[in-house]
Amino acid sequence: MFIIYRDEKSIKLKPESIEDLWHLEKIIKEGDEVTSVTERRREEKSGVFREKMTLTIEVEKKEFHKDYGALKILGIIKKGPEDKISLDSYHSFKINERDVLTIKKEKWRKHELDILKDAKKESKQPKITIAIMDERKAEVFTVKAYGLEKEANINLPGKGKYAEKSDKGKYYKEITDILEKKNTKTDRYIVAGPGFEPDNYMNYLEEKNKKIYKNTIRLKTNNTGEQGVYELMKQDEIDRVLQESRLKEETKLIDELMKQIGREKGKSAYGEKEVEKAVNYGAVEKLLITENRLFGEEDKMIKLMNKTEQKNGEIKVISNENPESEKLEALGGIAAILRYKID
Repeated sequence: MFIIYRDEKSIKLKPESIEDLWHLEKIIKEGDEVTSVTERRREEKSGVFREKMTLTIEVEKKEFHKDYGALKILGIIKKGPEDKISLDSYHSFKINERDVLTIKKEKWRKHELDILKDAKKESKQPKITIAIMDERKAEVFTVKAYGLEKEANINLPGKGKYAEKSDKGKYYKEITDILEKKNTKTDRYIVAGPGFEPDNYMNYLEEKNKKIYKNTIRLKTNNTGEQGVYELMKQDEIDRVLQESRLKEETKLIDELMKQIGREKGKSAYGEKEVEKAVNYGAVEKLLITENRLFGEEDKMIKLMNKTEQKNGEIKVISNENPESEKLEALGGIAAILRYKID
């Protein structure tokens, strides 16, 4: 996320990735004003055509579409060339990567500014592609700020470990072709999975594609698919690759929370009443809250978040796109890892 200009009420910025668009969906609220260059349909005697213009709309709805990498914002036009448009009519922005927009709010809340800081921080993180495989099937994922995105499923043409050598070669080549397509947007690759098949594939890469091989590390998992990827996120070995990835951080925090809950003298609290009690005691080290809970009861949750920070607690909003968030949702959407156990 590139911040172009900022004053008390307005921030002009340029999203530089799909993840930035996802972050913007969390920031833009109903009643905000958004200004951007857009196209609008015009009818004249000579025909119907689309004309570029700068418009300001008052937001009514917004939706992030990760499938085609765009943020749609619908609202009522408040400013624009009045000789070409009708004020108070509806217009929809389709914001893509590198489109410039200005967001104006009566008041920017701290957590909204924190989201922008996170977006800037995450833009510097390495881009990771993961191939997780066994002897019959491989799945390729990219790690996004909003969670995992599956890029491909690849199946061995033959019959598992009894497949012909030529089938195995086709299997490895198809995986490599997918990784090659991601090459321009990937800094590091991870090959993982159970058994010896990932090792065999690494040997293939070393011989057939040294460029990818040099940027790939091999890690062990007991599972394949998404379950295997989330198993990876809990491993210490992945830290040097993912650094401070949002996905890794969220997964580890929820894992630590569940461990604390499972201990007889665990330092945890969950559910609104128990968490609020812990906050009042100043016992909260890390407050975990799902996006559903935060944006469903925003005013109430922000008061609790502010109080947590006043007592030197950290806040972590857990993405709905992370399947691990379901564990937190089952606890009421809000929980805390404590400095000390309270009665």
